[in-house]
Amino acid sequence: MNEEIRHEVNLMQEISRLDQAITNRCNEILRSSGVARKQWEVMKEVDRNGSVTQRDLQKALGVESGTVTGIVEALVKKGFVNRQEHAKDRRVNMLSLTDDGSNLSMFADDPFTLVPEQMMKGVSADHEKIFVQVMAQMLANIGSRGSETKEA
Repeated sequence: MNEEIRHEVNLMQEISRLDQAITNRCNEILRSSGVARKQWEVMKEVDRNGSVTQRDLQKALGVESGTVTGIVEALVKKGFVNRQEHAKDRRVNMLSLTDDGSNLSMFADDPFTLVPEQMMKGVSADHEKIFVQVMAQMLANIGSRGSETKEA
């Protein structure tokens, strides 16, 4: 295997390892709350917007329709999210947090604050800024929602 291919494989492995470590740490923090990382992301997005459609969530989180549906179903069953028919379009469901969902969103430890703080310990502000810029460029290169591809 030549050096360039080895570097690309290593880069992908490291990105994958970082993503898995972030997911594991978020799930650890959220374990006592009864939700997982993706469920938390959905709850925070609903909380931020007050009321959203599943399509809004799909766009905001950059995931497939089936993924959002499964996450929403789980959150409805757990009593954290309400689903109601849209007043003007019965094909559309509006999602909002229940009182339990709002309380959890407000009072649970937020892994989206805690994990980055832990992850970036010992990293200078300049390096953090460069890291964010590099990630933004990488996302732009491959399409930030994963469904687009751009040629260089």
